[in-house]
Amino acid sequence: MTGKQIAEQYVKKASDAVQDVICLLEQAQSEQGLPMLQSRWDNINESVFGGSFLLSPPTIQILAGMSGSGKSYFLNMLHQDFLNPKINPGILLVPIHFGYEMSLALELIRDLIGKTNLSYRELMGINSRLNKEQWVKVDQALQVFRETKKTMLYIEKRLTSVQMYDTIMYLKQGIIKKHPTAQILVSCDHYLLAKRQEFENDMDAVKNLFDMAIDLKHEGISSIWLGQLNDRIDSQHRIDEPTQHYPKKQDLYGAKSSYHAADGVTIIHRPELLEITAYGKNAMPTNGRIFFHPIKHRNGNSKEAMMKVAFDKGTLIREKVNALSKL
Repeated sequence: MTGKQIAEQYVKKASDAVQDVICLLEQAQSEQGLPMLQSRWDNINESVFGGSFLLSPPTIQILAGMSGSGKSYFLNMLHQDFLNPKINPGILLVPIHFGYEMSLALELIRDLIGKTNLSYRELMGINSRLNKEQWVKVDQALQVFRETKKTMLYIEKRLTSVQMYDTIMYLKQGIIKKHPTAQILVSCDHYLLAKRQEFENDMDAVKNLFDMAIDLKHEGISSIWLGQLNDRIDSQHRIDEPTQHYPKKQDLYGAKSSYHAADGVTIIHRPELLEITAYGKNAMPTNGRIFFHPIKHRNGNSKEAMMKVAFDKGTLIREKVNALSKL
């Protein structure tokens, strides 16, 4: 584009910005309100999203953690809740999910474990086969999946940031043409597994991916990105010193690009994976617990949250955190 074209299309005056704010506030204060999403847990809504996950104005959210911390499982539960009309009525949501870590079939198997009370070994036919009653449970759970996630679109093929953007914008055209009021939510599990272009190293790939996330934001599309931590958090010094247990910005892999692009960054942490039994300066017991640490929230401060693992039931259980500035 020429300088003239940019000036004519993108330069705003103060009066334009004021009008934008008036329109935004009128929508926010209307009976319908701004399009936003909530999960089943009030403390997670407050901790991770600062109250609610905004679709407009669009938001970039990062959820990061060590391998095995439960971040993929957590995102799967968020998808369930965001598409649940009892929790989020009146919103036609179309999630576009890039599942790079595991196939949709394996994600469904995880769902079935919680919905049917059948173990992974039972579902996979290891040592035994399902009986008729168990098959009925599986069929019923899969039918629920078909209904509750019927608007969700999955991409399992690893793509570069450019390919992801082109795919999203192509899908957006079709979605908006068919459903003009639809809200699109992009998610990726996880962003370090996106395909690199030939000239990109790991850091370049992360930077280009979050440049693309910002471009999506300017197109009115919110996104959730799962990320990894680097190996600093499992150093022996951090494990031995309780005040150093808590995740920091520096623990986020590719933090220079991802952290600055995001509106919110939350570390999902399971200290028991590091064989820490008493967590932090208050020596919180870690057995079966997940700690949510919001390390950035562009629109205000958020508090930590503590949850009990109940993956066998397909959920997390809220636990109270009493009078703790840090968990």
